[in-house]
Amino acid sequence: MSTSETNQQSAVLYLRVASADQRDQREGISQQRAACTREAERLGAVITGEYVDVGVSGNRGNRSGLRGLLRRIAEQPVSYVIVRDRSRLARNPVDDAAIRQHLDQVGVGLVSAENSDDLPTADELLRRIR
Repeated sequence: MSTSETNQQSAVLYLRVASADQRDQREGISQQRAACTREAERLGAVITGEYVDVGVSGNRGNRSGLRGLLRRIAEQPVSYVIVRDRSRLARNPVDDAAIRQHLDQVGVGLVSAENSDDLPTADELLRRIR
């Protein structure tokens, strides 16, 4: 493996729509995927996986796509989890904090494709100055 291959940053995408309408689901997922893919390109990261929850509220922490994402990063770390915006990951503040803490603990950056003003967590800030 070459040095450039070992230094390649990787990313997984997390996409979620709450709507039960199939057209809304298709369009919502397509729009999120496009935004997240552009962000991965901007970061120079290769997308190595995609996790999707369809027709599921962000207030529910027990989502199959989210569980798969968390299992994946525990088994195969990546550089980034990319979401269109952080509300796709969780709407419940307690779930949001727990997910972000888990990502911090395993050293995975959470990137929001459309909300560049999202504030980093304290752990993210500390990691940047180390």
